[in-house]
Amino acid sequence: MRARPPPRIAAPGVFTTAILTFIHSWNEIIIAVSMTNDPRIQTATVANSKFTGATEFQPPFG
Repeated sequence: MRARPPPRIAAPGVFTTAILTFIHSWNEIIIAVSMTNDPRIQTATVANSKFTGATEFQPPFG
């Protein structure tokens, strides 16, 4: 049976992993948005980012 590491030891590694994952995801969507102009070949994340609210400058709520 493996012992679980205490939260104090695991916390820095978890936070670092979360930050690096966020940076990688952000860079990936920037590349996908800038390289795909045709709506037929857009990825799901690009299509979701292009949804707008009631006006062009309003975030989508509801």
